[in-house]
Parts: sequence; C-alpha cells; structure tokens
Amino acid sequence: MIESLKTIHGENMVVTVKPIFNSGKHYGAIAVMKRFYDEEVRQHKLRTLLMGKGYRAKYGFDDIIGESKAMMQCKNIAQRMAVSNSSILITGETGTGKEMFAQAIHNASERRPYQFVALNCGAIPESLLESELFGYEEGAFTGARKGGKLGFFELAHKGTLFLDEISEMSTSLQKRLLRVLQEREVTRVGGSSVIHVDARVIAATNRDLRALTRTGAFREDLYYRLSVLPLKVPALRERTEDIRILAALECAGQKFDLTEVAWRELSGTAGRAMSGNCAIIWSILRI
Repeated sequence: MIESLKTIHGENMVVTVKPIFNSGKHYGAIAVMKRFYDEEVRQHKLRTLLMGKGYRAKYGFDDIIGESKAMMQCKNIAQRMAVSNSSILITGETGTGKEMFAQAIHNASERRPYQFVALNCGAIPESLLESELFGYEEGAFTGARKGGKLGFFELAHKGTLFLDEISEMSTSLQKRLLRVLQEREVTRVGGSSVIHVDARVIAATNRDLRALTRTGAFREDLYYRLSVLPLKVPALRERTEDIRILAALECAGQKFDLTEVAWRELSGTAGRAMSGNCAIIWSILRI
C-alpha cells in the first residue's frame, strides 16, 4: 500500500493506492482519495476520546484568586498571551499556581476545544521521559507496548503541551525538544517516520533558567525558544493584600476567618516570608 499527499484543484488530498493480487498475479490497483481536512477531523475525534483520560484544562482566569495589583497585572498579561500561539515560559516559586495559569491560558485561547496535556519533567526518569514526550514504535525497547505509543506531543496536537519543571530536563532531551519547537516535527523512539505536530508549548520552572544557561545546565537557544512570552507569577509575600481573601477559602474541609491580630501578623514579618498560598496560610495559623 502506498500513501501520499497530493494537491488536486488547490485542495490537499490523501491518496492511498493498494495493489490487487490474486494467486500471485497482479491485476491492478485501487486508489482511494480523501480530503486531508477530513483526516485531520478524524484524528481530532480520536484524540477527543483520549480526553476522557484527563487531558483537559479545568481552570480559567476566574478560578485564580487574587485582587492585588500584582496578581491583577499578572492575569492581564496572561490573558493577552492567550490570543497568541507563541511559546510561554512561566516562572515563579513553588506553590504560586503556575499550572493554573497554564490551564487558564489554554482555556482562553483558540486551542480550547483541543487537549491540554501536562507533563512534569522532574518526576520522570530521563529514559522514560523521552518515550513519553515523543512516543515510540513497537519493539523500540524491551517492554515496549505492541503497536507502539503516541507521545505527548502527538496527544497535544492542535492543543497545548504543558512542561512543568522544565529545568530538570537533561541536555540531550533539551536538544530534541529544541528541534521539535523549530521544525514542528517529531520522530518516535525507534522510528524513522517524521510526524507533523501543531502543539503550543507552555513551560514552567521555579528556577532561574537564565542563570542555568550561563553554567551550561540549560541550553541558551532552547531558553529563547521557550521564553518568547515570559510570565512571572508573584509570590504571596508580593501580594499580601490577597492573604485575607485566600484565608477565607475552604482549606482541608474547614473554613476560617482571620482576626485583626492574625491579619497584622501575616501582613508583617510572616507575610514577607511566605511564597505559597493556602497550605502556607494553614501552617502559619496552626489550625
């Protein structure tokens, strides 16, 4: 069977030619032509079935709590970034809500009907991370699934791929990631076919990537590819006005309000020391 892409009357068509044999004798061939757009729609329907496994963005900008100037400015910048297709690098300390911003950006973009695929680069061993990102072919390695496996880039086609803790990715994988961002093409582990992908990449880190590029721990060219649109999420100590609002939320099944004494304490020395959100307020109040 031979499959190729042809342009007929200005429209892209997928042409499949299958030879006909009978008793070892070649009698001819059957050609099937389908619009490339129809094939894209079919692929999207298949990926939509995968969304039942959790490849959805749950949060929007209304779910990000905060009325301080720093948080409102951050949300405003993120909302403007959502209309673009460029890569985004979200920085901020642990617990500031970087993934919530990534999900909100996806849900405010034209890619909302498609998948939001999240991957924590620091929680997966390097050997496994490569196959998770780019997929693999059958027999690529011991234990490889029969028929191969789609990579996260393929799952996120037309949608958004969120790479958390991007600073923990090895330099060898950084090189492969850079090529995907440049060419918009992936090759599965153990395969030779080039697969076109259209996924917006949003990366996040709590480390200073610019400093890591100076030490060689992170590729400078990849840094610039990822940080086309940089977004810094403020720590709670930089928006102490939001502490009272966050404290009024229900945490661990309980709801509480701050007394004036607690409010003054949190807004002072304790407030300046904080970086996270609800969990840190909880520990300070010792509830």
